[in-house]
Order: sequence, then C-alpha cells, then structure tokens
Amino acid sequence: MLADIISKNGNLLINVVQTPEGDLEPDVLQILANLKIWFQINGDAVYATRPWSIYGEGPSTIKKQAKNRFGGLKDVRSYTAEDIRYTVKNDTLNAFVMEIPNKDILLSQVKGKIKSVRLLGSNEKIIYDEGKDGLKIKLPAKFPCNDVPVFQIVK
Repeated sequence: MLADIISKNGNLLINVVQTPEGDLEPDVLQILANLKIWFQINGDAVYATRPWSIYGEGPSTIKKQAKNRFGGLKDVRSYTAEDIRYTVKNDTLNAFVMEIPNKDILLSQVKGKIKSVRLLGSNEKIIYDEGKDGLKIKLPAKFPCNDVPVFQIVK
C-alpha cells in the first residue's frame, strides 16, 4: 500500500499503538523493523521523488475500488507481481514491483532507449530487453528484501 500511495504523490499515516504502560507490542516492533530495512534498501526510490506520468500498471489499476460506509473509497485490492508502481527522480525511473515475482517482469509502459537497469539493494547484474511490448526484466536470482522490490531504470 505504501508504494501505491507514494506513486500517487500521497502520504501514509502509520498509527503505532502503545500499551497502557507505554510499551510497543512485539508485532508492532516487527512491522517497524521491517519498514526500516525496506527503507534502507529502497529509500532512494522514495525520498525526493515525484510521480511519473502514470502512477502504475497491472491488474489492480483496472479493478474498481469499493466504497466504504461513509461514501469514500477503501483500498481492498490485492496486489500481484504484475502490479507496478512508478516514481521518478531526474532521469531515473523507479519501478516498484508490488509482490515478489516468480517469472520475468514486463513493464509495458516503459519504452524508449534505456541506459541501465538495477535492482536496489543488489549487486547482481540485471539482464533486460527493450521490446515493442515494453521493458522486459529477467528474473534476478535473489531479491534483497521480502517485500516490494524496486528496479531503477536510467533513460
């Protein structure tokens, strides 16, 4: 959900609930620890970025959001590895893959001459192909985190 909100130039408020004694529950501490690790790896795709010309692509961009009881919208979509969200900083496009993929990744909205592609948090050389259907990224051997990997694409 965080990457989806970032791609739309939004803000996410995270409510951290304390016990009556002022402590944090173990599950809350684990969530915060996971966020810290993710931001250490992928923070460059978040900080000082702007939304790209489109916020994303994939099945979740087509589904309609459900209305909540107050008339607004609620985000009840489930994301897949085909759901991509984008941010941009200077000449670098960041592609957030909303689930860890198990096959090659197709970014159908990314077209034009690409200088390089890298996976944030990884030193692995990323193999990619620019085709008429978009940018196809070969599945890396390993992902640096368990949630929402980010590819940086330099045009």
